[in-house]
Amino acid sequence: MDARNVLSLLQEGESEKLEFKTSFKSDAIESIVAFANSKGGILLVGVQDDARISGVTLGKESLQNYINQIKQNTAPAVIPDMDIVTIDGKTVLVITIIEKELKSYPHVSFEFKEIANAMQMTFYKKNIEGINEGINSLYIFIKKNPSLRIPQMEKALHIPAKTLERWIKQLKEEDK
Repeated sequence: MDARNVLSLLQEGESEKLEFKTSFKSDAIESIVAFANSKGGILLVGVQDDARISGVTLGKESLQNYINQIKQNTAPAVIPDMDIVTIDGKTVLVITIIEKELKSYPHVSFEFKEIANAMQMTFYKKNIEGINEGINSLYIFIKKNPSLRIPQMEKALHIPAKTLERWIKQLKEEDK
């Protein structure tokens, strides 16, 4: 993300996929959770509600501290992308939750509820009955990539061919 992209986002204004925060506080984490429960989004920290850049001061460990706060307050942990962009001498922190990253957790479903003045996020682990997690991952991968052969799966999944063969045999035995 560069200055041009941020300026373009500022012109768009806030939406269901874009929010502005003047600083990184608990409401920033709430926005990240909301993005994680929907189709992703971008949070610009150091920006007023009216899209004026106020800037944010970042220390040496700020980004790592923010990532830790996000990880500690989400389960499974949401780990966003973070970029630092300087515009007219002011720092804007760009926090991105990409929808495709959320899809990398095919065994997790999300539920989001607004309760009074708070938000509740619940993650549920999906299980396919009778299949362990490794085999479950392979099953989902095969459904998305039905034409791949074992050598291609081995490279894509970083799982030894013998293990893949054993898991595929088990999937076949279970009519999966």
